[in-house]
Amino acid sequence: MIVLLCALLNALDGYDIFIMGFAIPYFPDDFASSSMQGYLISAALAGMGIGSIAFAPLADRYGRRLVLVAGLTLNAVGLTVSALAPSYWVLLGSRAITGIAVGTIATVVVVLAPEVVPRAWRSFAVGTVMCGYPLGSTIAGFAGAALLAAVGGSWQGMFWVGLVLCVFALIATVAFMPESTAFLIGKGDPESLRKAAATQSRLGLEDDAPARQADEDEIRKSPATVRLLGRELRTLTLLFWTTYTALSASFYFISSWTPKLITDATSDKAEGALAGLMISFGTLAGAALYATVGHKVSPPRYVVAGSVAAVVALIGFASTLNGGFALMMAAVMGITVYGAMAATVTSTLVYPVLARTRGMGTMIGVARVGAILAPILAGYALSFVSIRSLYFSVVALLVLALLAAASLLSLSRKTKQSSEVHSLQTSR
Repeated sequence: MIVLLCALLNALDGYDIFIMGFAIPYFPDDFASSSMQGYLISAALAGMGIGSIAFAPLADRYGRRLVLVAGLTLNAVGLTVSALAPSYWVLLGSRAITGIAVGTIATVVVVLAPEVVPRAWRSFAVGTVMCGYPLGSTIAGFAGAALLAAVGGSWQGMFWVGLVLCVFALIATVAFMPESTAFLIGKGDPESLRKAAATQSRLGLEDDAPARQADEDEIRKSPATVRLLGRELRTLTLLFWTTYTALSASFYFISSWTPKLITDATSDKAEGALAGLMISFGTLAGAALYATVGHKVSPPRYVVAGSVAAVVALIGFASTLNGGFALMMAAVMGITVYGAMAATVTSTLVYPVLARTRGMGTMIGVARVGAILAPILAGYALSFVSIRSLYFSVVALLVLALLAAASLLSLSRKTKQSSEVHSLQTSR
């Protein structure tokens, strides 16, 4: 139930990303010009980056649960102001506030979920939480279409729906969300250790005792201050940033531009919409697939395999652009790219527990830059290159992700071998 609650919280991210796309067409003519409307979308994305980098890491100091409650409260405030916004500038500010809140929430839940399940189920937990994003975007789509039709184009209704979802999530979090046992053990005081033991008992984690003991030993050995770009973690951190940024830029380009590009290429709006729908279904399937089989494969290996498959699918899609084969490749792109993103998130669990949210938060925050720039740069590039060439250029991003993931895989093997040698020498 805790993992499903984390998935619900992550769905707020997907809902928030897509909500403006449905609201903007129903703005009054004098509310915002076309150029100003773009900033409403970018404000939320920029806010998410700030939330991931600046505020989510507070969970390493004050606890996952407290930061989630604070993020949900801030999100509720932002959505309320958005729904009541009397002007463009108020709406712009409220979108940035909402983005900060959602960026914080989305980062913390993917750290918390694998910390409250047995070690063997961690990839399942991350995959399930990652399902929340496409689920939220789907809710935004259905809610937008139904609500706007029912109330005659009142765009504020989209934000009221978001507020209801947020308040429900806040109540559920306060009532049911436990604190991470890893965080409590890291604090080390008797009261925190007592709470950690009680939480482990309530969640039925006693059978995972050997793995939990290993986690506790790691926490106690961790230094009080961990530098992500220090000597020990610099290479790992830069590889995470490169992998996730390349995958995120590819994903946001594919998911945001494909409906329009296919419509332009085929002169058929239905074909463009169907291609976008296939990518959305593929995204959900990719998260579900990783949740199902991810525990059988190391995360870096999964990213490598997913990146290779994504390159093949993208080349196949760009070579045809329409028809049944292209639609099948669109679904495969969603499956492989988003699945690789989920595996990259799981990979960050190698960070020390007391720096885990900071490590994941900075990775997601840096990747948001790619998420913001990729669609913008694609819009400019269309003036110079063909649609097919634009898709082929994205192959370079996927190859970059592939190379970085391969380096992560090699690094993990060397680290494992070094640990085995150290253990052998110690035993002697």
